[in-house]
Amino acid sequence: MGSHTTENNVKDTHLIPFVAEVHLRVLKKWVLSHEDLILFGGPSAFTYPLSDEEWRAFLGVTSEKRSSFMVTDDRDGAFLGFAQIREMSPTTKRLCRLLVGQSEMRGQGIGKKMVRALLEQCFQDPNCTHVELNVYTHNARAIRCYAQCGFCAAPLSVPNPSDTQDWQAIRMIRSREVLV
Repeated sequence: MGSHTTENNVKDTHLIPFVAEVHLRVLKKWVLSHEDLILFGGPSAFTYPLSDEEWRAFLGVTSEKRSSFMVTDDRDGAFLGFAQIREMSPTTKRLCRLLVGQSEMRGQGIGKKMVRALLEQCFQDPNCTHVELNVYTHNARAIRCYAQCGFCAAPLSVPNPSDTQDWQAIRMIRSREVLV
């Protein structure tokens, strides 16, 4: 996306590698309930609240095919959010566990900045042709954000049963060639 981007608002958003010993305490403050945990990470065997060890396992921070990032504001260094990129195949990467940090920061365009920075990171790999993600169908704000960043819904929707809700998720895909 780097050469294709027409917006300059990504420039004040920066991805830094997630370091559990430094960033986990911040991330834990942003996930305040079991429902937040499911919205953030999808259905899992974990229940809220998570211990630090469970957080590390939940995030897969030791996975070779998953990179975890804190998203920061270049202007003041504030933490804005968290996200992961998972390598699904040599040509496809998946954005996972996107979270705009504090709830009062949501709805202010930070999500779009995060997604665009993540897309730039993904498409730095010359073999990457597609980026995908999963999102719950009731999360209209996130779906709108992803669409504004060039993602389109894939035809397959799958149920994501959890112990709190029977939520439906859709997969959204974006190719390298999309101009936004």
